[in-house]
Amino acid sequence: MKYYHSGLLTAALGAYLFLTTGCHSISPANVPDPKRLVGKKQIYVVQSALKERGFRKEIERNLTARGLTVTFGPKDGLKPEAELFLVYEDRWTWDMVMYPRQVNMAIYDAKTQELLGSVEFKNNAFHTFPDPPEITDELLGRIFGEPEGRYMK
Repeated sequence: MKYYHSGLLTAALGAYLFLTTGCHSISPANVPDPKRLVGKKQIYVVQSALKERGFRKEIERNLTARGLTVTFGPKDGLKPEAELFLVYEDRWTWDMVMYPRQVNMAIYDAKTQELLGSVEFKNNAFHTFPDPPEITDELLGRIFGEPEGRYMK
């Protein structure tokens, strides 16, 4: 009976941990030629067409901390002095509070429109509640090949 009770307790604890553990994934960054991102000073952030929930401000803050001059606006407002432009899309969902379900970021060469780097964050059914600053820093860190947490608040 003692072994039955401890086995049942262990199974219940395991099920509880499985159901309460959050999980998300971040794709490996697709950066064909990392050298093309080095030494750039001007980046234009294309505002998402979806409702703004904080990612644009975090992207601007994070890129500024990386030494880039950031401007932003609609895609057709791309500034001639921009060397790069970043396009992002964030999808949110509700579970007691709003949380990011998926975030995509891609950086392009402003002159040639060529993709220089992209990465994607996804929350799954057993999701976490990460903040935009954490996600932004991790995604941009993967594109630029820098350690996570370096450009957090």
